[in-house]
Parts: sequence; C-alpha cells; structure tokens
Amino acid sequence: MGDHVRESSRGLAPLGLFLAAGFIIAAWIGADALRDVRPSGQAIVVKGYAERMVTSDLATWSGSFSFRATSLAEAYQGLERDRAKVQVFLAARGLPQGAVILQPVMTETLQRVSEAGHMTNVVEGYVLRQQVRVESADVKLVESVARAATDLIKDGVAFESWQPEYFVAHLDAFKLELLGEATRNARERAEMLAGNSGSKAGKLQSASQGVFQITPANSTMVDDYGTYDTSTIEKVVKAVVTVSYGID
Repeated sequence: MGDHVRESSRGLAPLGLFLAAGFIIAAWIGADALRDVRPSGQAIVVKGYAERMVTSDLATWSGSFSFRATSLAEAYQGLERDRAKVQVFLAARGLPQGAVILQPVMTETLQRVSEAGHMTNVVEGYVLRQQVRVESADVKLVESVARAATDLIKDGVAFESWQPEYFVAHLDAFKLELLGEATRNARERAEMLAGNSGSKAGKLQSASQGVFQITPANSTMVDDYGTYDTSTIEKVVKAVVTVSYGID
C-alpha cells in the first residue's frame, strides 16, 4: 500500500495530492483511535480530529548588509551609503516606514593572522554589519520583497537575505471551534466503536486537548510535541482531543 501511495502522489494532479494526503491523515488518526479506544472499567477512550485550511495573515522577513574597509570611518561611510540604498529599495516596493526595523550596527575588527596561523594584535580592517527586519500583514508583499532582494546585490550592496516566515496571527479566533469539531468527531468514533461491540457510548467522563499541528497544505507531518510551519502562506491547522465516555 505504501508503494501505491507513493506512485499515486507522483502522478496525480494537485487535487489528487490533496485527497491522497487526506487519506493518509485519516488512516493515521483512525489507527491512532483504534489503538487508544480501550475499555477502562465502564469507559471507552477515543481520539477526535478536526482540521481547517487557513491563510497566513502576518509575514516577517530579515536580511543584513555589510561593508568592509581598512578604517572604521571609511567602513561607516560605506555602510551609510548602502543603508540608504536598502531603504530606497524597500520604499520603492511599497513597504511603509513602520514595517521596516533597522537593528543596531555591529562592528567586527579584523586582525592579521601570522604565517603560523596565530591571531596578532595588528588590525587589518573593519566590517560593519546591520540587520533589517520587515513585518507586515501584507504577506504577498513581503514575499515579493524577499524574492527581489537580490537586486540589492546588483546595486553593489553586500546583502544577505533570509527566507520569509509566515504566521497565523488570528489562530486563537478559531481554536475553540476546532476543538469543538474534534470533540464531536470523538463522539462519533466512540458511538461507532461501542456500537460494533453491542454497547452504547454514554456520558462524557473526561477530555484532554492535544497539541495543535500547523502544517503546509497537503502535508501529512505529525509531531507529538506539535509543529508550526512558517515556510508557506497556505497552511492546515489540525486539532486532536482525547475523550473518555462511559459505556451503557
């Protein structure tokens, strides 16, 4: 079956990939439920599951630029020129001033290394480095700015760009809804499994919330300690609850 899923996932269209991922997740939660449905005196314990597609509503991106010179004054002048280029680049792409944060300048002293490989007290130059951070609710804009950051290198700026990160700031707004859906799903599983053994699921005895899994769309990743994907704009939020019901 594992070979069949792998072959299908290579050949199916995006819809097929989504369905395949859904089947794998369903198989995981179903198998997990079967493992955790166990008689406990007159009780049955089962896991419930719910998920929702969400779009990130907050993005951050960082980069740093540096300038090297033999004197500290020259290095600072060069860094100032490059800072102005960075600010012009960000403003030209529509980022408001409040979305851009410049960190303090870091200074590195370059010391001569002897022929034997030992550090000496002779100063050969300085490297000044400054980090810029962007944070905005316009995730598509941040994505495009990060992609275009290489233009700064073409403009003579020694710029290093990092991957943007995407978050769901409004996650708490529907956490309770997901937990409610997962609890209803647990009830359905309990009733089905109890019914198959000639019994009925009774009153709720206890319930505990598992960790939330925030994964890329179509992903089947699961972590016992929870996971929070920040690499994609479109995500899936998954909730699991463990519920105990009496048996009638």
